[in-house]
Amino acid sequence: TQSLAVAEMLDGNTVCIIKLWAGLFVHGKDVSDISHMPWEEEFLLSVGFMLLVEKIDFEPARNKHFIYLRSRCHE
Repeated sequence: TQSLAVAEMLDGNTVCIIKLWAGLFVHGKDVSDISHMPWEEEFLLSVGFMLLVEKIDFEPARNKHFIYLRSRCHE
């Protein structure tokens, strides 16, 4: 999903937050308009798209792991 609020409503205790470079390259596609669950705001990344882990946190109050990733284009 493209929305943190939606991600936190979904089952599971892990949320990946991805910072994408807004350059000239297309990194993926918003597939909400063809999804069976458009409210999830799904975004598919291109095959072979590389991400780097910036940070991993756990928030006990929310019982969630947060994994912060960024595209390699940020380097």
